[in-house]
Amino acid sequence: MILLSLTPIGMRLLAKLDLYCKNEGLQINYKKTKIMVFGNRYRHRTWTIGNHSIDQCRSFKYLGIHFQHTLAWKSHLTAVKLAATRSAGAILKFYRTAGGHLVPPALKIFQSKVISQITYRAAIWGWLVPSFSALEAIQNNFLSRLLCVPPGTPAAFLRAETGFLSISARIHETLLLYWAALPNSTSKVLVKTCFDSAVADRYWSSKFRAVYAHYHIPIQSISTLHRYNFRAQIERHSVWWDRLAISNSKFSRWYGLVKTNHLRANYLSCLLSVQLRYAFTALRFQTMPSAILHGRYHQIQYEQRFCICQQGKVEDFIHYLFDCPIYNHPRSKFLDGLINRQSYNLEDHLVPLLLADNNFQTTYSVAQYALAAQKLRANFLKDIGLQE
Repeated sequence: MILLSLTPIGMRLLAKLDLYCKNEGLQINYKKTKIMVFGNRYRHRTWTIGNHSIDQCRSFKYLGIHFQHTLAWKSHLTAVKLAATRSAGAILKFYRTAGGHLVPPALKIFQSKVISQITYRAAIWGWLVPSFSALEAIQNNFLSRLLCVPPGTPAAFLRAETGFLSISARIHETLLLYWAALPNSTSKVLVKTCFDSAVADRYWSSKFRAVYAHYHIPIQSISTLHRYNFRAQIERHSVWWDRLAISNSKFSRWYGLVKTNHLRANYLSCLLSVQLRYAFTALRFQTMPSAILHGRYHQIQYEQRFCICQQGKVEDFIHYLFDCPIYNHPRSKFLDGLINRQSYNLEDHLVPLLLADNNFQTTYSVAQYALAAQKLRANFLKDIGLQE
C-alpha cells in the first residue's frame, strides 16, 4: 500500500490508517513501513503511527524499482547492474559446464533473463537516464567472453555476430511501446494522466521528441503513435548504426565484407567443436594471435609489426592467411582445395568466400586451418624462445 501527500500535514492519513487497521483487526508491520520525502535536499523529520516510530528513508524498493528521494535513478541502475552482472556470470558458468559450450542456449537465456532484468519498467526511468553505457558494458562483456575474443572488441562487431541489438535500443523499444499505447488506453487512467502532463511539460516533451528523432519516427500526433511499428523501425535503425560503426572501424577492415547481415552467425550453432569455433571467430574478427594483435595492445607502430617468419613482412591478415610459410602445411591441407587465388580479388571475393560462413564445409575447413595455424605459431615461438 502507498499513501501519497503533497504536504506533511497530509500525512495525517497515517493516523487514519492506524485507526482503520485497529477497527478491522489488522496489524501494521512497523519495521517494514517507510516514509520517503521527495525533494532535492534531504530533510529528516520524525514520523509516528500511534506510539511507533517510522523510519524516513532516502531510497526504497517498490515492485522491483528503487525510488530515490531526489527522483534520480542511480540506486535503481546500480541494483540493476549488480543483478544483471550476476545473472550473466551464472549463464557463462552454465555455458562452460552443463551447457556443453553451446552458444544458442546461452544467448537465449541471456535474452530472457538479463535483458528482462535490465529493461524492467524502463518505461518509467528510461527517459531520464542520460547514458546507458554501464548497462551496455554488461552485454558487451558477456558476448566477448562467450565468443572468446579480446575485451576491446567493438560492441557493434559483437552484436552483428550474435544478432543482438544494443541495450539502448532495447530500452527505447520498451518505453516507446508502452507510452504509445497510453493515449488510447481505458484501463490505466492514472498513468495516462501522468503521460498527458509529461507531454505538456517542455522538458519531458523534448525527451520524447529526441528519442523519436533518433529513430526517424514521425510524431505529428502522439495519439496515433500506437499504430506505428516501433519495433521494426528501432531495429532497422539500430542495425544501421552498427553497420556504420563497423564500416568506419579500424579494428578490422574485413569484417564488414564478411558479415553482411545482422543475424546470428550460422557457425555459432553448427560448429560444435569449441576450439574450432573460437579459432574461426578469431579469424573473422582478426583477433588471432599475430604481430598485428600484439602491436595493437603494446603500442607498436603498424609498420614494425613484423611476422615471426623472418621475411621482413608485416603480419597482416592477408599474410597470415595466404602467404606466411610457417602455415604452408595447414594451408595446403585445408585451403588450397577451396580457392584459386588467380581467379579472385583478395578483398572483394576471396576473404568473403572463406569467412562469410555461407557454406558449412568451407567454414569447417577454414576453422581447421585457423586452429592449426594457432598451434603452429605457439610451437614456433616456443622453439625459438619467444613469448608474446
